[in-house]
Amino acid sequence: MLLTSAVGIHIIIALSRICHAMAHESAALQNDVDEQPDIVKACRALNKLQLYGANYVTEGMTEDINAHYLNEEVTRTQVRFAKYYDSGNEVDKLPTKFIGLFFMTDNVKDNTVVCDGVSVRKEGSNEETKYVMYYSDYETCSILGVHHHSSGKRCRLLVTPEVLVATLPQHCILKFQSIWRTKFKTFLEGGLMIQ
Repeated sequence: MLLTSAVGIHIIIALSRICHAMAHESAALQNDVDEQPDIVKACRALNKLQLYGANYVTEGMTEDINAHYLNEEVTRTQVRFAKYYDSGNEVDKLPTKFIGLFFMTDNVKDNTVVCDGVSVRKEGSNEETKYVMYYSDYETCSILGVHHHSSGKRCRLLVTPEVLVATLPQHCILKFQSIWRTKFKTFLEGGLMIQ
């Protein structure tokens, strides 16, 4: 009888620990889902990115497969970055300079003052494109959507160059799919692959 009670107590303690661990993991996952994306933090953490994939195609996008985006200066209000290509052509090595002004969208939660959008324009131009960051792991990838686009579903997956020579972390693709609920379309080996 005493042995049965001792075993029962150990089972209760083990189950309690498992429940506690599961609750902690669940809370961590919920924080990941609920955390307001911070585009300033992402620009500081991921200062060099490449386009990995998108769920839409526009003119000139296939050339962007070989484009690198290098953040030259990041402040609380703006980012200055250069876009250049690794093609071996001397003309392509001349970077195109951009300025991005950070802004907050209506997606802000709990009255948190965190910028989740950026309005990008080429230096010397007045034309701009607004992007909203829907996700970043602040280590390997960020997902940007075209702000207020009529389709409402245009987005890009940007990754660090190191990821392109390794294996893309599955969580980046899974997050892309969960946000947009569309089949992932990716660029592979310099060609556009639409699945």
